[in-house]
Amino acid sequence: MTRESLQAIPLEELVALAREEGYEEGGARDRAILTEFILENLKDQAREKERENSPSIRVEESKYQITDPQSKERPGSIVYPIADRYNQTKLVFMVRDPHWAFAYWELDNNSLEKLSGRAEKIHLVLRVHETESVTHSSFDIPIQFSDYSWYIYLPEQDCSYSLELGFVAPGRYTCLASSNPIRTPRESFAQSPDYVAEMYPDFDPYSGIGGSESIPQRILAVGRE
Repeated sequence: MTRESLQAIPLEELVALAREEGYEEGGARDRAILTEFILENLKDQAREKERENSPSIRVEESKYQITDPQSKERPGSIVYPIADRYNQTKLVFMVRDPHWAFAYWELDNNSLEKLSGRAEKIHLVLRVHETESVTHSSFDIPIQFSDYSWYIYLPEQDCSYSLELGFVAPGRYTCLASSNPIRTPRESFAQSPDYVAEMYPDFDPYSGIGGSESIPQRILAVGRE
């Protein structure tokens, strides 16, 4: 939201936006004062978010940002900020590469209020489940109430995982939210002889005749990294 976009909207809408940002009901209805109040509030919110996020997290999260050159603000357009929270409980799990995944979550206001009253007696955790082994192994990652996203190292490639957000009280674990399942990709793959024969019928792996001419180097190099 820019100064120009705020100046372009009707005064009543500007007053409503200012009230949402905490402007006092009986305050002046001057456009310049309201505009400065909203812009300062947005700057404070941006600085607070910057303090909460570590530089490494900001760099990693930028990989998931989708930019559209057509979405830039046009003169006179009105752009409203996206809400930070939606007052719902959810946990989302996403694969990044064979050994890393990204998770983000939210707890509804009612759950947060109940948990905050017990903050000194409980510990929030992300519980990672490896769902393919016979033992269904799992491990916990301690998190804070202020956290809302995490990068998670997954030890096994080509494997299925699920995630839970929960808390540990003395002698008891309680799940608050469960994620969607994910599957990590393989770090690399080797083409089977049948696949190579199907794709390159003139290639003879034993005689070598036509081998270097018939099959790409990327397949000849498989397994030599």
